[in-house]
Amino acid sequence: FKSHGLKPLRKLVGAFVSACHMADAKGANEDASGRLRVSGRERYVIESSTVFDKLMVTCLAKVHEELYYHLLGEGATSKEDDADMPDDDDSFDANKPLNPNKLTKSSRWTTLKSTIQSFLKAVLHLM
Repeated sequence: FKSHGLKPLRKLVGAFVSACHMADAKGANEDASGRLRVSGRERYVIESSTVFDKLMVTCLAKVHEELYYHLLGEGATSKEDDADMPDDDDSFDANKPLNPNKLTKSSRWTTLKSTIQSFLKAVLHLM
């Protein structure tokens, strides 16, 4: 999470989605790389319980912070955009709900929308 890259975030969420749907996989369409293709999505096979546990803990504890960083935090705007935007003294508080209108107005909303949907659907499936 130090680099704040979008590509690693998408891969992490993809692995999380695969982990949440491990019982659904049943080994269909597995290729030589150990990944599954289900409904056109690339899926990962996680065989180690330790890796599964660390993936779940990491995603459930940290992904929301990374999404905040990209949508409303420092990663949401470039230096040029900072001069145009009014200063909000809203700091990130994990216990305080975010205004959905702020999220959808973010410049990166369209880029992250499918990743957020995948993550939230996987969390609901896990529950």
